[in-house]
Order: sequence, then structure tokens, then C-alpha cells
Amino acid sequence: MKKIIMLIAFLSILAGTNAQKIVEETVENINTKQAIQIIEAAAKELNYSIDKFDRQKNVLITKFFEWSSIAITNHAKLKFEVKDNKVLITMIERQYKSDKGWINSPTNLSKKNHKKYLGSFANKITSIANDEKLRKDAIYNSVIIRAFKPVIKALEKPFSYKFIK
Repeated sequence: MKKIIMLIAFLSILAGTNAQKIVEETVENINTKQAIQIIEAAAKELNYSIDKFDRQKNVLITKFFEWSSIAITNHAKLKFEVKDNKVLITMIERQYKSDKGWINSPTNLSKKNHKKYLGSFANKITSIANDEKLRKDAIYNSVIIRAFKPVIKALEKPFSYKFIK
């Protein structure tokens, strides 16, 4: 019985060290109605491509992006959940490349990469949200949620009056 308890304890410790910690960052005080457009503008500035957008759940996911860590190629996606004037940024589908293809990473993301990918995105979202001009540009230029854009057409020839004698 004692051996079984020791084996269970050892396996639980081993499983705990190999489990991947969920990597997330929260940005607060972001207007929920404008958040997706601000995230889209930040993604464009930081060269991330958008993969999916769920309008009902207010969730946006980027395409895979890659980085190298000690000669090992990794990739992941960023997921943005907007709710109650907050944006929760989560790194999902974090994997490394092996000779068998992409495999889920058993290790935690380093603090340096956390700051580089999630922290830089959070800072960019905050800076756009706090700058009135950048926020208006993000809303006006959004492809995901289009804003009303007035269209003014110019006449081909200048308008002229004919006077009748």
C-alpha cells in the first residue's frame, strides 16, 4: 500500500511539472464596443494575421505565428476575449516542431516570450485605446467591424450655368 501511495505521489508531481501553464494577460478599461477594432489595429501594427472572429462571443483569434527558442521552432495563436470592458489575451495551441510534426509543448512559456508576445500586444491595445486619434483610426479602418464611411462623389465636369437671353 505504501508503494502505491508513493507511486501516485511521484506521478502527480511529474504530471504537475510537465503540464503546460495557461499563458494569459488582461487589459482593463477598454470599451467593449470598440475593443475588437482596437485589437485588429494592434494586430495589423504588430504584423499578426487574423484567423477567426466570433461576433456572438466577442472572440478574435490570430493565425499561427512562429518563433525560435534555442534552435527549436515554436508556434502558437493568440486568442482575445472581450467582456465587461476587459480584454483577456491567451496564448493557445502552443506547439514545437519535431521530426513527427507539431507537438503540444509540455513546458511553460518563458517570461521573456510572455512579455514579448502577450505583453507587447497588451501595451499596443492600451496605447491605441488611450489615444483618441489612433482609436478613431482603428474604428474607421476596421475590416472586421466596418464603420459607416460617408462617400462623396465629385462630378466629372465642373458644374456650369447657362444664362438664357
